[in-house]
Order: sequence, then C-alpha cells, then structure tokens
Amino acid sequence: MAHQVDELRKKPEEIALEISSVRDSIRELKNQRYSLIEELKILRRERSKLLDELRELKEKYRSLLEKKRELVEKVRSLRSEKNAKVAELKQVMSFLEDKKRVVEELENPKISITSIRKELERLEWIQQTKPLSIEEESKILKEIARLELLLEKAIKARDERNKLTELRANIVGIKLTITELQREISSVSSEIASINDKCTSIKSRISELINEVKNLSKRISELQSTVDSLGKKIEERASYLTNLRNQYNEVIKEIERSRVKSIVERKKMIVEEKLKRGERKLTLEELQLLYGSVDELIEPEE
Repeated sequence: MAHQVDELRKKPEEIALEISSVRDSIRELKNQRYSLIEELKILRRERSKLLDELRELKEKYRSLLEKKRELVEKVRSLRSEKNAKVAELKQVMSFLEDKKRVVEELENPKISITSIRKELERLEWIQQTKPLSIEEESKILKEIARLELLLEKAIKARDERNKLTELRANIVGIKLTITELQREISSVSSEIASINDKCTSIKSRISELINEVKNLSKRISELQSTVDSLGKKIEERASYLTNLRNQYNEVIKEIERSRVKSIVERKKMIVEEKLKRGERKLTLEELQLLYGSVDELIEPEE
C-alpha cells in the first residue's frame, strides 16, 4: 500500500514536468507563428505595392498603345496627303513642260512687243500722213497686218510666260508642302518609335512584376499554410495541456483520497483493538469506522 502511495506521489511531478514542457512548446509554436505572421504582413504589403505598380504600368501601356494608334492613323493621313501632293506636282510639272513648249513656239522668233508697237505706229503714221502710191500703200498695209499678227502672238507669248511663272511658283509651293509633310511624317514616325521603345520597356517590367508577384504569392501561400499548421499544432498542444491539467488534478485528488483512506484504516484498527480488549462502549464515530466501508467513510472532494 505504501509503495502504491509513493508511486502515486511521483505522478504529479511527472505530469507537472510534462505540463511545463508542453507550455514551453506552445510558447515556442506561438513565437514561430507570430514571426511568420509578421513576415506574411511584410510580404503582403510588398505584393500590394507590386500590384499597384503593375496596375499603373498596364494603364500606362494601354494609354501608350492608344496614343500610338492615333499617331499611326496620323502618319497614314499625312502620307496620303503627301502622295496626293506628289501626284499634283507631277501633273503641274507636266503642264509646265507643255506651257514651255507653247512659249518657245510663240517666241520663235523672239521679238519685243514694244518694238512691234513702235514699228506699227511708224507705219500707220506714214500711211496716214504721207502721199503714197497704191503699190507703196498696199505694201505698208500688208506689213501692218503682218505686224499686228506678230504683236498678237507676242502678247500671247507674254501671257503664257506669266502663266509659266505662276506654275513655277505653284510648283515651289507644292514642293514646300511636300517637304513640310515629310518633316511632319518623320517627326510622328520618330514619336511612334519612341512609344515602341517605351512599350517594350514597360512590357519587360510588367513581365518582371508578374513573376515577382507570382513568387511572392507562392511564398505567402506556403507561409500561410505553415501558419495554419502551427495554429492546429497549438490547438492540439493546448488540448493536450488541458488533459494534463485534468490528469494532474485527478492525481492530486487520488493522493488526498489515499491519504484520508490510510488515516481511516488506522483509526478502524484502533477500534478493533479496543473490542479485542473487551471494551464495549464505542462512540458513534468509532461505530461508523467499525461497520462502514472505507470508501463510504471518505468524503468526496468537491
């Protein structure tokens, strides 16, 4: 009996040591979980920043693409306008060549309008003021008619030359317009090239960010899984700790019961010795000890 009591008294110490060990393990698990939760917060903040940057870059990329579409359409329009001007230039140049041939024909031979008019005035003055024979007057009238035709041709040649000058001025204007259109086309094309470079750079950064976010999400998922696993372990250890405390309390109660039981048995032996000695007068407590069972005599603890 004494051996059993000694063994029972060792049990609380063993349970207490186990309780302490479990408490330490729970504390360690909680520390690990807290550390991982803090790391999760940092990683989630970092991922949030990357996602914000990713959204901004995607919006910027879409904006650049829209700008590029506008510029490409503008280049098409400018090239169409330039092509129309080039066609107009060719047409005007062809017209110019025709005019040049007309002028050359009209100016062959090349005679001054002023000279023709002076000659006409001289002949008309002779015809009107001097007495002439019929032959001389006929000759002067024929010359006057010839000069009038020549004057008409010279005037027409002069008018055609003026038109030729206008055509040359028009050609210069068209060439300047073509040059300006080509300059604008080059400028817009350069802007498109710049946008292409920016888009390439942004696409590269977007790809990097997507990989970074993917890696962070994977790490976050792994850490969250570990946190959840630690949470379950903590719950399991906490449940185990509760069971140990219950065991500890039960053992303490059992030790107290054994102690009381030992006292009751000793008292009962004393009463039995009195009866053997012939003492018949017993107290109510002694009668209860004598005729009651040990378990009935021990009051259960609340």
